[in-house]
Amino acid sequence: MAEPVLTIARTATRLWRRDVAAQLRIGERQVVLGVATAGVLAGCFGALLALIVSGQLQPGLPEALHVLVLRNAYSSTVVSTAIIVSVLCMTAPPHTALQTLLDLLPVGRASARIGQLMPLLAIGLLFAAALSGTSIAVTAAVLDDPLRTLWSAVLQLVVLVAIELLAVGLFTLVDSALGRATFLPHPHRVALAGSAVITGSLLVSVGDIVAMPVTEEADGALEPASLLMPRAAAALVLDPGDLVSWGVLLAWLVGSGLILRIAGSLAIRRPRRASTRLLVGLRPAQGVPRSAVWLEVLTAARAPQTVIAVILLVPLVGVAARFSASPLLSGVSDALATTLPALPLLLGVYAVGRTLPIHWTGAQISARSSWWILPKMLGTLLVGSVLAVPVVLVEGALGLVHVQDLVVIAGCCALAASAALLGGALLPYSEEQSVSTAVAGAAVTLLTVGGTLLAGWVGEALGRWAVLVTSLSIAVVFGVLYAAVSLRLSTRHAARD
Repeated sequence: MAEPVLTIARTATRLWRRDVAAQLRIGERQVVLGVATAGVLAGCFGALLALIVSGQLQPGLPEALHVLVLRNAYSSTVVSTAIIVSVLCMTAPPHTALQTLLDLLPVGRASARIGQLMPLLAIGLLFAAALSGTSIAVTAAVLDDPLRTLWSAVLQLVVLVAIELLAVGLFTLVDSALGRATFLPHPHRVALAGSAVITGSLLVSVGDIVAMPVTEEADGALEPASLLMPRAAAALVLDPGDLVSWGVLLAWLVGSGLILRIAGSLAIRRPRRASTRLLVGLRPAQGVPRSAVWLEVLTAARAPQTVIAVILLVPLVGVAARFSASPLLSGVSDALATTLPALPLLLGVYAVGRTLPIHWTGAQISARSSWWILPKMLGTLLVGSVLAVPVVLVEGALGLVHVQDLVVIAGCCALAASAALLGGALLPYSEEQSVSTAVAGAAVTLLTVGGTLLAGWVGEALGRWAVLVTSLSIAVVFGVLYAAVSLRLSTRHAARD
């Protein structure tokens, strides 16, 4: 099975390189160089976060707290990896030309499925590893032992791989079960499947993330919670000779592989319709500029990614409300409540690639190859704002946000929209492969988190309104870069079309 999987993975990677090169009108070597640069930047960003977190730690923690810190680190890795993998799976195209070709060849379903997922999993692993650098920094500061820190980093990698395999397998199983048992459209199914995986990771990890007290085992009996992967990994850091923890960790690894193998053998059903029929009967606006904005609004509103985002917002707001009732989770609830309204604005990462194949039609009508740049920005802001306002109103009714929080929310939304447009222009979305979305999503996350951290630091020094001013300033910079990249992209397409 290994040889077909690797062959399909190489083919999928090669097709992705060619697809991106054709979209951007550049060579394949430039695509590889760009991805390598993005990987280096992700690593540097993870190292920066690790330095920030390690600088805030107090040295000399009692040994009794070491196990709590380790459990917190590994549980955080589980949740972040599950979220990353779920988002990648939800945004992946339901069917590709490569899958159609593989259906005609004597290739097993599991080999075909896993082979196509390998490039996506590799990118997810790289990004998750960059974010887990904070956990490694925490364990390094707590243990104060280079060998134990190295051993902890190795276990972090093992946990990352196991959670990736498990999350993809569970996502596929839930999606397939919903497809067989219900008549839900594809966007609704993947949104529910992703919500199930993320919720499951939160349920098994929240106790260790908020650092619940360590309970003693009665008469040496094994606690059920000790069978969780983060706790087994934490126990192995402190005692590498713990045979029970070794058995638990190996069981999780083998089980994750088996679940992915079973999920990969399931038949992949092609959805009947890729978009939702919304805003039916509306007539296009008159004039090229207004009709271009109308096209962007209609395309974004009917996109399956918009449906997925709307469905995800419902349980996420519920999670924020539930966390607000716990004193230990109130900080997480506040951060979640202020960032959730920005989720619809992040859909701008799909804006450029979604209509890129038809940009030539507008160029013929308007005699300008760059006709779509400003309308796309306005359409993204309009659709995202229409979806974000109800979220803010619901959060306000639940007491999650207050009037003074609107300044931070507005800055976060502007920052997310501009970063998403820039990331989508750098690496446009394609319906034939999901690797572009994964890389662009990673870039958008780095830009958004970096801008948010910078605005937060300025806000701590100068006040709440400084957060809005800083966020808007960064958003303007990202917007100018988006316009420049898009102008270059439109010029290349006009020169070769």
